[in-house]
Amino acid sequence: MNTMLGFIALVAISSHLAPYLTRRETFFGVTVSRTFREGPLARKVSRQYAVEIWLLAIAAGAFVVTAPMPFVSGEMLLGQTIGASVAFAKAWSAVRPHAAVPTTIREAAIGPRDGLPGGIAGQLGPFLILFAAAAYVALNWENVPARFPTHWNLAGKADGWTAKSIPGVFRGFAIGFVSCSMMLFTSYAVLNWTRLPRVTGQDGQQYRRVRRINLLAQLAWAYLFAVLLAWTGVYCDVCGRRP
Repeated sequence: MNTMLGFIALVAISSHLAPYLTRRETFFGVTVSRTFREGPLARKVSRQYAVEIWLLAIAAGAFVVTAPMPFVSGEMLLGQTIGASVAFAKAWSAVRPHAAVPTTIREAAIGPRDGLPGGIAGQLGPFLILFAAAAYVALNWENVPARFPTHWNLAGKADGWTAKSIPGVFRGFAIGFVSCSMMLFTSYAVLNWTRLPRVTGQDGQQYRRVRRINLLAQLAWAYLFAVLLAWTGVYCDVCGRRP
């Protein structure tokens, strides 16, 4: 449970910082004037976004701690991630009417598009980790207890159990596949369906660098999430212990 609470906190922190890991003229994915972030509207949007992010984290943490339900931890982490995306979309909608007037000059890069970090092998890594863990559990099916713990209270005592069944044992892995698929889709969309404001000069290099960092961070989250669910799945399902 402590591991899951740590991941909930990490999701909240990364979501909170996401709007600020860009150039100053980009705010919640909208190109604005360089002074926009210091204005009252930007501060209001930032405060509202931060409140929503941390309320989601508090709600997810409270639910994980108090609800003796099987696999609720993974589902709440997924729900928190989706909720953070909704909060970001709301902030984008509030900032969009104040976008800077676009320049009449258009730039286009000639040549192949940049690829996703790690290539196909790197992007498939999280899925292979989950598949390997699920295969290990399947091959050790006889070692899976008839009932295994899936939730622990603050004292570390198991208070939620799941009966041995295919849906019960493999549900956590399925959540991992769905979450990693969403992250891969987001990375693909950022790379192929968004346009860099500048593609040449120092600004173009900076925009590419920022986009690369964001794509790397997305891939790192996918690996982290896959490792978490793979480890807890094997450790709890086969060993019958708490993470």
